[in-house]
Amino acid sequence: MAIIKMYCSRGYRTESYELIGGFGEQVSAGVYGNAGTFTTPPLTALVFDAAVADYQSKRGAYTQGGINHKEAFMLAYGVLIGHLNTMANYVDTVADGNSTIIQMGGFVATKGETTAASRHDQLTGLKVLSNTGGTVSLTCDLQRGINAYICIATEGAPLPDSVKVTPTGKVEFPPAALNSIRSMIIDARAPRRKSFSGLEPGSRYYFAYAAINTAGVGTLSAPIAVVVAI
Repeated sequence: MAIIKMYCSRGYRTESYELIGGFGEQVSAGVYGNAGTFTTPPLTALVFDAAVADYQSKRGAYTQGGINHKEAFMLAYGVLIGHLNTMANYVDTVADGNSTIIQMGGFVATKGETTAASRHDQLTGLKVLSNTGGTVSLTCDLQRGINAYICIATEGAPLPDSVKVTPTGKVEFPPAALNSIRSMIIDARAPRRKSFSGLEPGSRYYFAYAAINTAGVGTLSAPIAVVVAI
């Protein structure tokens, strides 16, 4: 039977882009500013704070410069979310259900099941919602127990079976696969509905989803092929 106790809310995964950088700064101050409680954080302050600063910088560039800065911004966002996930797991371990310690670490304490989760199975039901003007919007079937959805778009060829996706949205696969994949775009934001713009009209893109829960990133779905409307 699952035990119900306090743990770090993962609500930051659906927080607005405007606020997530500030939340990262809050967690940094909470964890690294209370070294007597958080004695062995999994990330150094240098690494964590660099991710926060990079996110803030890339968000500013994307806000001011538009679509040309989107990919760099999304990668910075994925890294920061991954670091926050790592830190939330650590704070949960230290706190062991103590809401005061959770709040000390800069997180919001909430109730939930602490039973160990397993990685989610492949997502299904991928479908295109719109395809016009170099922009493709799509979604997948709704599944329970998922904290966020990653979608990866590749041009020229689908991702190979050996691909692995990290919690930050980093795609790891054999370099030889780049011989057939001409470009790749990653959307690591939490929502299930994804929209990719700036695609090449007339080109074929392959879209694959992966689910993220507290156990990590699930297996990539079977891809859906879409020829971008001219």
